[in-house]
Amino acid sequence: MSVPVMNDITSHKHASLFSHPVKPKDAEGYYDIIRRPQDLKSIRTAITNGSRAVAATTQSTADTPSANSPGGAPATPTQMPSTSTHITLPISEELLPPRGIVNSAQLEKELMRMFANAVMFNSGEDGVVSDAVEMAKDVEASVANWRTAERTSVYEATSNANAAGGGGGGGGGGGTPADGDDEVGGKRRKF
Repeated sequence: MSVPVMNDITSHKHASLFSHPVKPKDAEGYYDIIRRPQDLKSIRTAITNGSRAVAATTQSTADTPSANSPGGAPATPTQMPSTSTHITLPISEELLPPRGIVNSAQLEKELMRMFANAVMFNSGEDGVVSDAVEMAKDVEASVANWRTAERTSVYEATSNANAAGGGGGGGGGGGTPADGDDEVGGKRRKF
């Protein structure tokens, strides 16, 4: 899901400031001010947890009988609709941020929380604050590019599946067109 963007983020010149959780001995009073701390290591762990949940749900969906599968046999990934771009996961504490990240919006939110925490805790406009602001701008641009690419690839996959005949549209009964009718785009048109 997000390996490329996380690699870009963790290779940023200021990423070392955010690589691990803040230790109480390094920043006295941090946990009194910051109620939901966040760091890159925790974000990676949350992505891993979310990916496991998605994989498990996808596998269980493939193993359950489907109305589309003949005789109620388990649906195989090739029998599952190829245009599906959404997976519904059960709500659980393990999948809610910050423990689990399953989509790009949650990832972006947790990254921005990390930078906001740095700005809230540290005083002044220089040092950690300026580094956090600089990295936040770079990360925001990187995530925006990634989300655009993600949406484009989903759109192209859906368009290709629809063009290949997988996109449902109904053809008016599945027979041949009557005399004088021409079936165009799933609709009948009189001449």
